[in-house]
Amino acid sequence: MSKFDTYKIENINHLIEVGTKLYPFWFRGHSRCFGNLLPKIFRETERFKGQLSGGSANHEFAYIEEYQRKVPVFTDNIPERRDIGWLLMMQHYGAPTRLLDWTENILVAAYFAVHENMKVDGEIWVIFPQRLNKHYAGEGFWLWDSPQVSYLAKEPFWHGNPSKLAEKLGLTKTPQTPLAFYPSLNNPRMVAQSSVFTIHPKPNENKSNTIILLLKNNEEGIEIVRYIIPSKCKSEICRDLNKLGINRTRLFPEQESVAVDMLKHWNPGWGYPKKAPECGGRGERT
Repeated sequence: MSKFDTYKIENINHLIEVGTKLYPFWFRGHSRCFGNLLPKIFRETERFKGQLSGGSANHEFAYIEEYQRKVPVFTDNIPERRDIGWLLMMQHYGAPTRLLDWTENILVAAYFAVHENMKVDGEIWVIFPQRLNKHYAGEGFWLWDSPQVSYLAKEPFWHGNPSKLAEKLGLTKTPQTPLAFYPSLNNPRMVAQSSVFTIHPKPNENKSNTIILLLKNNEEGIEIVRYIIPSKCKSEICRDLNKLGINRTRLFPEQESVAVDMLKHWNPGWGYPKKAPECGGRGERT
């Protein structure tokens, strides 16, 4: 298993330090410590147990087909069939896909790590996305409509030789590892959350679709780090995030979020501090 460092984040200052020093890394927050970075469709849960090895591609195909059959009644904004747009739509509404959500803003990741499951520790994963893509073809980023990302988006529907699909998309080899990509920011939620994604191939015997087995830390630099947020620190961090404007209303800019935030954070007893923070020292009084 890949070796990665694990540290603790206990307050908002720790978050700011990590976010400013680890740039331009990507962040992902969990309100529980899962210890893995697999997309929901591939996780070993009771719901999917027995369907993930061997028949996982067929299971994934059936799930997407059912979603595509039912969702048109709710929206006119239908993506191209069997395209990355469908996976992004499904991920947006909480359906299991081969995508993982990441953010370029550590405060956003922290919100997801601390706003639920207050009695258990949370975690924030940090990765260097360019080093993830090197396992396919050197370092670099791809956009949502690149041939590499399109291959992994179309893979669940492809029943022929994988090399034929790669050839059709102009690729010299088939992507067999997760890829980091920038999405098309086509809804306010993705903009608010500074959303970026990894897309993962179906599971294989050597588990090369597992990020924590691919990324490593060595003398060349950091590729992956995990930070634990102790349960006792969650409430304070959650309050401080809200003071900095990181709350449900900001990250989920929809009407119902306003009521949720008012009930959770609004306090009519707030008073004024007696003294301003001096920060870098006192200057001239004006």
